[in-house]
Amino acid sequence: MKKPVRNAFILSQIEGLTYRQISHKLAVSERTIKTYMADAMLQCLRVKNAYS
Repeated sequence: MKKPVRNAFILSQIEGLTYRQISHKLAVSERTIKTYMADAMLQCLRVKNAYS
């Protein structure tokens, strides 16, 4: 996972931040955070399917 995608994923799923909070923290748009999260979830799904 690319570093910005991983950071957004951790901030959302582990630290519980909203997309707006993450976008301010990472200095990118909310739209970019949504794209990062979609990428992260897809990668998680691929890993899950690889081990199922």
